[in-house]
Amino acid sequence: MTLRSTLPTALLAVVVAAVAWQAPQSFIDAARDVSSRHGTTESERSLAPVRANDLPVEAFTGAARAIPPDGTYHVVVGENLSFQGNQEVALAPLYAYWLFPRRSTKRLEDAEWVIAYGASTETLGVRIGARQTEVSPGVVVAEVER
Repeated sequence: MTLRSTLPTALLAVVVAAVAWQAPQSFIDAARDVSSRHGTTESERSLAPVRANDLPVEAFTGAARAIPPDGTYHVVVGENLSFQGNQEVALAPLYAYWLFPRRSTKRLEDAEWVIAYGASTETLGVRIGARQTEVSPGVVVAEVER
């Protein structure tokens, strides 16, 4: 036997041993995850990523109540709220997930609604209609006037 023929067999044995060693704990972790979610509502499961990023749940549920399902929205992040870690980066994808089927738009001018996250609605550069709701401290959902 040469090194060239035994090396693949030895590497395969190491991989099989690692899988066999980790598999029981993986099954236990999976069962624990399923048990921890048992009895939670669909809404609570949907909000888990929001909670994991330590963002205010009310900002997401309030935006879902205010913006009609066929509406378009734009998220504006101002300087009046401080973010920690990856909160600011996670904000737009979490809104896109939570507010579906509502559509996010990249341009504020194209939006029917704006979610002003720590930004003043008076300084956005678009006319805001009468329908404005503060859904969480520092977070306002407002209709863009056409």
